[in-house]
Amino acid sequence: MKRKIFTTIIIAALLFTMSVPTFAKSSKFGFTLSNRVVDGSENGKYHSLDGGTYASISGSMVQTGGATETDLKNTIYAELRNKTSGNSFGVVTLGKPSGGIMRTTFSGTFDERKTGGGTKYYLIIYRGESDGRTMSGEGTLKD
Repeated sequence: MKRKIFTTIIIAALLFTMSVPTFAKSSKFGFTLSNRVVDGSENGKYHSLDGGTYASISGSMVQTGGATETDLKNTIYAELRNKTSGNSFGVVTLGKPSGGIMRTTFSGTFDERKTGGGTKYYLIIYRGESDGRTMSGEGTLKD
């Protein structure tokens, strides 16, 4: 009887351990890109990450002003950096509106290097050149 109870407890403990999800740290962000670059370090917008993984980003953006001609729509990118170390963790292509749709979604992984943890991570949202559009977006950064 004691052996059966002990075995049941061990099996229950193992099942519980395997079923508990690992919670990644995540942080919400937003941006309005009127010119060519929005730099989170210049705006004091820092994010905390746990470290040890490749950070990822997801969200959406919409054109909120400016030109609507198709040939003026430059691709928008996000770079993840760390203020303390100066390291870049990679660049993710956020995309661009196309086909007359002014909204687009994005997701990707900063796969240049794993994060090391800390509170001084920031995003740089940019495009190759200003094209007369204002883009507003929001999303989640997580590791």
